Amino acid sequence: MLSNEPGLPRHPGGLSTLIAGLGFVGLERQRSFASVTLRGVDRAAAFVLRRMLAGTRRGR
Repeated sequence: MLSNEPGLPRHPGGLSTLIAGLGFVGLERQRSFASVTLRGVDRAAAFVLRRMLAGTRRGR
C-alpha cells in the first residue's frame, strides 16, 4: 500500500517509506507550506534528489 488512510503517499519529506528509490514532489506540506506551489516545488525536488543520490552513493 503506497498511501496512508486519506490516500496520501507515505513519505518523510518526499521519499517513499515503502519503495526504495521512489520520491514525490509537489505534495502539500511536503517540506514547507510552499511545497505544493511552483514557488516551492523546486526546493522540495532538490531535497528529494539530494537524499536519493546520497542513498545510491551509500549503497555502492
